[in-house]
Amino acid sequence: MSEKKSLDFRKAVKHMMVERDMAQYELGEKMGFKQKQGISQFLAKKDFKLNTEIVYVADLLGYDVKVTLIDRQSGKTLDVD
Repeated sequence: MSEKKSLDFRKAVKHMMVERDMAQYELGEKMGFKQKQGISQFLAKKDFKLNTEIVYVADLLGYDVKVTLIDRQSGKTLDVD
């Protein structure tokens, strides 16, 4: 059975980085940020975009969208609030 946790996206990213033993600047490089503070600025954002069309239509219909991140190696899941 998979381990379930519910986190906000920032905490989920930090959790995944710990799981992968990855520094923040390394994730920033993978995301294409040229400067080390790019990832910090990204994580400081108020809102993160998840295919806005899906969220928009679901909202119009009175639904919320739930995001579950799944570790490809272990199968553990993280629910994102």
